[in-house]
Amino acid sequence: MTTLDVNMPGIDGYETARRIREHSNTYILLITALTEEADAVLGFSVGADDVVTKPFRARELRARVLAAQRRRPRGSAPAGAD
Repeated sequence: MTTLDVNMPGIDGYETARRIREHSNTYILLITALTEEADAVLGFSVGADDVVTKPFRARELRARVLAAQRRRPRGSAPAGAD
């Protein structure tokens, strides 16, 4: 699993997700302070599997991560190993 923040120095999370998706099928969780629907849609369009807006509740984020891990097929490589 890869977690990205949209606001990163040098290159934003959207571009980073797009580049990761070109080479990997890792689960991408995009975190953003941007709250417009268009921002979330952009995140999904560049390859994010989930988009979480700040501020977020820690237990909800943990539940999303655990749900993503449950969806990983049994016997597949650990997240980040692809």
